[in-house]
Amino acid sequence: MEEEDDLIGLDIIDNEPDYSKSIEENNKKLADQYLEKYGEVPE
Repeated sequence: MEEEDDLIGLDIIDNEPDYSKSIEENNKKLADQYLEKYGEVPE
C-alpha cells in the first residue's frame, strides 16, 4: 500500500517571522495566510 504525501498545516504556510515587525503584525500575516488557504484560522 502506497502512502500519499499530504501537506498539512504549516508545510504550505510561510511562517518565517519578519523581525522588523511586531509580534502582532507577524501573527496577523500568518492568520491571513491560513484564512486564504483553509478558509478559517485555528485558535
